[in-house]
Amino acid sequence: MKKKPVVFKDLRRIWECCDPNLPWEKGYYNESNTLLLDDSPYKALLNPPHNS
Repeated sequence: MKKKPVVFKDLRRIWECCDPNLPWEKGYYNESNTLLLDDSPYKALLNPPHNS
């Protein structure tokens, strides 16, 4: 299996964006209502307990 680097994404840049072309208003989304999906179980192991 080829090893790939783990990349963490800071979603605050998206959540706090004030672009009028986005279909949501600033502050509508945050860590309590965002779901990320990934195809790598390895990345899930790096999440805090009860978060993966």
